[in-house]
Amino acid sequence: MACWSYALLWARFLAGAWPVWADTSSFGGLAWFASARIFAGSVGGFIDPVTGILDNCVKAVGLVGGALGPVGLAMSAGGAYMIARRGAWRNLLVLAVLIGASMASKIGMGILDPSNPDDHGYFLVGIAGTAVLSASFGALLVDGSALLDGVSARILGLVGGAAMLTVALMPMARGFQIAEERASFMDTYGIGTLVLDEQPPRTAMFVSHYPVLFMTQYLQLVEGYRPDVTIAQESLYQKARGGIGYAARLAELDHDLDDLVRDFTARGTLDWTDILALAASGRPVRVEASRVWEGLYPPLEFAGWCMSVSSDDDIDVELSDITRQALGHIRRVRHVIRGWSDADIETRRVVLRNLASSARFLGAQGYGRAAGVLVSAALKMNPDDRILNRMAVEFLGGAAVSR
Repeated sequence: MACWSYALLWARFLAGAWPVWADTSSFGGLAWFASARIFAGSVGGFIDPVTGILDNCVKAVGLVGGALGPVGLAMSAGGAYMIARRGAWRNLLVLAVLIGASMASKIGMGILDPSNPDDHGYFLVGIAGTAVLSASFGALLVDGSALLDGVSARILGLVGGAAMLTVALMPMARGFQIAEERASFMDTYGIGTLVLDEQPPRTAMFVSHYPVLFMTQYLQLVEGYRPDVTIAQESLYQKARGGIGYAARLAELDHDLDDLVRDFTARGTLDWTDILALAASGRPVRVEASRVWEGLYPPLEFAGWCMSVSSDDDIDVELSDITRQALGHIRRVRHVIRGWSDADIETRRVVLRNLASSARFLGAQGYGRAAGVLVSAALKMNPDDRILNRMAVEFLGGAAVSR
């Protein structure tokens, strides 16, 4: 299965499929892709390693318990105890290694989010191993009933059978519940369409945050939504072997980017002058707010989710216009997100990041009042965030120079 999966990567690149993050037509490119070096290099750390890991351990137990139910989790402990009592240490060790190895990598990362379906994938083997322990508890009860006679044997056998049935049914019931919840979860679709709807025709959009990149690409490539917009990762995926394969394929899809890609390939980095040249050619250019674009001249103009790039050296936007745009942006976001205050869901944290990044941009350009509008909305989603509270003091407490 693994060999066929890697062969598919090779075939996709040769067939011109998109998106593609690196040239996988060679053995070196394929080996680099399989090594997952970018993912390994992006793993976050903890501010406090001890409490961070302990907190993730608690979340991991809760995630497994959520999949198997509290009964299944308790039965797994009983199964481990009964296997040990029987002296089957080898079997117990194999299960412990499977469960521990499955959970160790994600527990050791900076972020573990039980509400994120992706994180459940990391724990799949661990959940399966815990389910085996739970089923073992029931099976050993049934097996032990053979040593008894009469009513005691029947009762123990029924308890063991019920335990195994519980292990089978609990994940199934929970699975149907999760499937129903996710089928009605429209935040991803709503945010993706909001981002694309805000872009003028034929926009070249350079996206910073990967969830936004993937949401908009899904809508475009799978559902055929806004095919006129060119969606690119903001650094042209420079971390992926210099971004050469990614940039080359991007230029094949949009020939307006030929000069930009040629300079990127020669220089090894995306230069702001190439972005300005693309905007000067009459092509609408948008960038998502991120530190990559801070302090550039001419400054970026607020345009909702993204910032608009202009080659005009003399940009002068009235305060009322910027504040009005910020308020309009908040209204559109709140329209597509129900349950605004819940910041524990991945898609809503994406919104939180965008509001904070855009506020920092506006504040740096002196639009403190408009920045305050965005910070105020972000605080309603996550009032305990320390960075947002510091920004609130700056933009809402009168420390900022308002325009």
